[in-house]
Amino acid sequence: MAGPEKRFSSTLIFRLLAFSVCCCVAMMSTAQSDEVGHEPEGMQGVFRGELDVSIINLYVTVVDKQGQAVSGLGPEDFEIIENGESMEITNFAILEHGKRVVPETVGAEIEGTSEVEASTRHVAVLFDLPSLQRRNKNLVVEAVGSFVREGIADGDQFMVAVNSGELEIVSEFSSYEASLMAALQSVADLANSGDAVKSSKRMLKRSIHTSRFMKMNKIPFSTDVAVDEGYVRAQAGMLQTEINNRRQYEYQRIDQAIGVADELVRALAGIDGPKVVLWIGEDLAIRPAFDLYQVFYKKAAFYQDLLRLTHPELWSREMDLVRQFHHLAASAQNCGATFHVIDASDRDREMGNADFGSPSLDDLINSEAVGNLWTPGTDPTEFWDLTEGSDYIALATGGSVQKNTRDLEGSVARIREQMILTYFLGYQRPGAPDGKISSVQVNVKKPDLRVRHHEKVLNKTGDHQLSDLALSRVRFDIGGNSLGLSLVEGQPQAGDEGKVVRSIQFRVPVESLVLMPAGQVHSGVVVAAVAVLDGSGKTAEPRLMRLSINIPSDRYQPDAIAARTIRLLMAPDTRRIAIGIRDETSGLTSTAALDLIPVEVSEEENSKAEE
Repeated sequence: MAGPEKRFSSTLIFRLLAFSVCCCVAMMSTAQSDEVGHEPEGMQGVFRGELDVSIINLYVTVVDKQGQAVSGLGPEDFEIIENGESMEITNFAILEHGKRVVPETVGAEIEGTSEVEASTRHVAVLFDLPSLQRRNKNLVVEAVGSFVREGIADGDQFMVAVNSGELEIVSEFSSYEASLMAALQSVADLANSGDAVKSSKRMLKRSIHTSRFMKMNKIPFSTDVAVDEGYVRAQAGMLQTEINNRRQYEYQRIDQAIGVADELVRALAGIDGPKVVLWIGEDLAIRPAFDLYQVFYKKAAFYQDLLRLTHPELWSREMDLVRQFHHLAASAQNCGATFHVIDASDRDREMGNADFGSPSLDDLINSEAVGNLWTPGTDPTEFWDLTEGSDYIALATGGSVQKNTRDLEGSVARIREQMILTYFLGYQRPGAPDGKISSVQVNVKKPDLRVRHHEKVLNKTGDHQLSDLALSRVRFDIGGNSLGLSLVEGQPQAGDEGKVVRSIQFRVPVESLVLMPAGQVHSGVVVAAVAVLDGSGKTAEPRLMRLSINIPSDRYQPDAIAARTIRLLMAPDTRRIAIGIRDETSGLTSTAALDLIPVEVSEEENSKAEE
């Protein structure tokens, strides 16, 4: 099974080669590596502060039995339980139509500490083209248009992306209606393979339903007849092979879709405020082809003593996507993103095409057969199996799933209603951020109400946050640059195994850093996170480095530039690099990105590099 660890580690295409110290004028400082992060001897007067409290913030939605958003709640109506322990709510606010509201019932002790990181909601609309049928895609695009217009009126930022074999950004985050509508129209015009997927699957299901296992042969030298066991095994074996091939295809399709969604989610981590992913596709199942095998198993149940078939529940666990969906949910929980999923399948149309002809003798004698034998393909329980993945990812991230309906306008309207009203809850945990994941449960004390929220939260350290900023910068080119960070590329050189060595220099004005006098030098420490976007549109976990900056006191000037050159081994088609830095003394961060020009490495250059 191709698990997420294998998939994501394959994108780790860059390797740290060496650091080179640079001097640039006017005057560019030398920066020396401090591997363990200790201060140089004689360094005095550096301010150090240790956090003794971690602040955990949650965005939650409350709905009633009908799924309608519930307003008018205060902090006294909520209860937060972390790892089985009740936590006191110290932060509280309401985000309604993009505006922060504090109820009159909130006391000063809570209101004074209530800080919503950002009221702007970022909504990423992701279309899974390999699963979408053209007709359904066009209908949902039209419905999403009104969804986007209402969101823009509330101050939301929208981005449009597609899974075209990789994560492809059609429109960057924007609140400009014309460009977003144009992006949605371009999605409607894109080719998609969902029609072929559904058609081939429907033909296989028809083959299963219309297959004939029963064949009687005359027993030699007798008037009796008997079942042809060889024929039964041959027929069953042929169908099993086709079902297993379909399972392999479906597994790869859904696994790839999860990988693309994960790339998007991880890149959202460096953006503050509420984040929503509207994932639009069809049949995002956890157990691929489970519906087909169930039909086959029921069809062949009469011959179980002969065929010794694996039970469907056991068969489905041989190649499921549980681990991949768990990984995606964890990524969403770690970055604070909520998934709302629309399964755009037209189930009415699918059931209308399920008349596979008159029943065979096998169906008539099969005691396991269910439903109307004349329309065997109209088993609605199969549809729930096809949306297990959608259900899970929505539940785990505090979102919702809309499925089994032609009313796509109503689906997006229900999602929009839940997004309009969001409760911001926060609590404090003793001790500095530890990078650990905790289970969280939020309850409402009023009856018949349900809370949607993340099931787990990550208590991010400073290094986690810096890595998130670098990923958002390399994917979306979004982020702050208060330190004035800039990147410059040197001349690429041939590296080992067909790769290239790129020299990337990052520069920071000295006046932006807090460098303390220590003997004959001014010293400080920065942490850098390096993220790359490879040629296949994937990112790896950023590489973290801790660097000391030491400038001779007689050359220390406010207009000097501190610089560091990093040599990285990359694939020739690497698209972009981003670096985030944090001044360890001031705590300020900056990110910058640099687009890279793909280079070709000749065989001669490869040979020289290997020598």
